[in-house]
Amino acid sequence: MTSVSHYSQSAAMLEAWLKVESAAADFAAKRHPNSTPKYPSPLKLKEILVKAGIFNNRQADAFDALRKIRNQLVHVVNVQFDEDTVAEYLASAETMARYIAEQTKTVP
Repeated sequence: MTSVSHYSQSAAMLEAWLKVESAAADFAAKRHPNSTPKYPSPLKLKEILVKAGIFNNRQADAFDALRKIRNQLVHVVNVQFDEDTVAEYLASAETMARYIAEQTKTVP
C-alpha cells in the first residue's frame, strides 16, 4: 500500500514542475504572442528559452532533469524518491520558476 507521504511528495513535486512549466509558458507567450501554441510541450518551451538566450546548456540540462523526474512521477506506477531527491527537486524547480519569471519581466 502507498503511504500518504508518498502522495504528498509526489503532489509537491508535480506542483513544483507546474510552476516551472507555467513560468516557461508565460515567457513563450510574451516573447512570441502570435506564434506560440496554446499548450506548448515542455520540449518546445525549452527550445524557446534556449533560443531566447534565457537558458544556457547547463540550465537546459537542469530543465530536462526536472522534466524527466516529472515524467516518472506521472508515468511510472509507485515511483518513489528519497527525501534528499525530493528536497533537491523542490528547491531546483522553485529556483528555475523564479528565474524564468524574472526573465519574463524583461521581455518588451
